[in-house]
Amino acid sequence: MSVEEYDQEVRKLLDRLTEELIHGRGVEENPCCRVLNRNFSEVSSVGELSELLSQCKVVFINFYSTYCPHCMMFDRVFRTVGARYSRNALFIRVNVMLSPDIAMAFYVMGVPTTVAVVDGTEVDRVIGLVPPSEFEVFARRVIESYPCEK
Repeated sequence: MSVEEYDQEVRKLLDRLTEELIHGRGVEENPCCRVLNRNFSEVSSVGELSELLSQCKVVFINFYSTYCPHCMMFDRVFRTVGARYSRNALFIRVNVMLSPDIAMAFYVMGVPTTVAVVDGTEVDRVIGLVPPSEFEVFARRVIESYPCEK
């Protein structure tokens, strides 16, 4: 078993155990996303991304590079806004140096770039380092435009 396969199995097990814990305590299930504990996680394969996109209505994908100072500054903005809206959307990250195929599939030409995907289709994007208030308006507008069925 490869490291990637092992990681995937561990993730599935953790998701299953978390779901059991949530249902055992009577916590309301998230109607927007059937994936648990994946906010801000690193996506490194097209298959993993496809799985996440199929399980969540609204997904924000932050494309970045560790060599990009603006990306590192935007990371805090992305995580802060993502934590605020984690009940309504999934916020994930893609390192363009490690996953250029994903970046090319989304036509990412510069970083940081954050792409909003709804039901598997890109609906909008923000390019560059934007202030927290501007990114929050962007995220809220996308989330409110595509509400989850409850």
